[in-house]
Amino acid sequence: MYNWNTHSNFNFCEGQISAYHHNKYFEEFINSISSLFITFLGVYGLYISRNFKLSKGVIKSYVLLIICGIGSALFHSNLIELFRYLDEFPMILSSTYSTYIFSYYFANSRLLKYLLCLFWYSYCIILMALNIFIHPDLFRTLFGIPMALTIIIITIVSIKKNIIRRIIPRLIILPVVAVTLWSIDMHYCCSYIHYLYLHTCWHILIGYTAILIIEINIIFTLYRKKCNMDQIIIYDKFPLFYADINKCTKVK
Repeated sequence: MYNWNTHSNFNFCEGQISAYHHNKYFEEFINSISSLFITFLGVYGLYISRNFKLSKGVIKSYVLLIICGIGSALFHSNLIELFRYLDEFPMILSSTYSTYIFSYYFANSRLLKYLLCLFWYSYCIILMALNIFIHPDLFRTLFGIPMALTIIIITIVSIKKNIIRRIIPRLIILPVVAVTLWSIDMHYCCSYIHYLYLHTCWHILIGYTAILIIEINIIFTLYRKKCNMDQIIIYDKFPLFYADINKCTKVK
């Protein structure tokens, strides 16, 4: 029987520091606290959009972000397997759900939309199974595919339709830098890397990336409704931007 209370074999750089400076309450205090920044971004997204008529898909995306941050904070606090799944499963759901939503831009029939739904939910289940029963490394590789596809789809649609093209560079740069820092923290930890807390940087950058993807989904939805795109951006300072759905006026 699987032991959910088993200590995870993840080798984060901060965890190696904690081995020398043991804290009986937290395995990785900084990583735990920075995880809550992801939750904050999700809560703030819902708060700033509280007067907007958000779609159920956007609300689900924000809620998944909130859960992901909480799960990550719990996992880094003690690094047991149960909390690892609370961290990674919302990541899987969020990544595949985003790709499923943006795949709609290439779906021209109801049948194709159903097939896309079936494919991405199946992919999500397979990822979860791989993570539990096979090996986390394979999961990590396959997890990146939906996120990469989402960014590719957004880039294609944005350039083709000439929508928020100025956002695309930050959408590409943020996850690339985030993954690079995550990899360095996981695989190249040494005395020079210890106190850079690169996994904390991963939390911050990937949280920003998730918010960008959610807000771009809102922008694309408004574009399909033929809204005047010049009026709906209410905040645009790197790395974030937010859109006001209530300011949608039809383009004549």
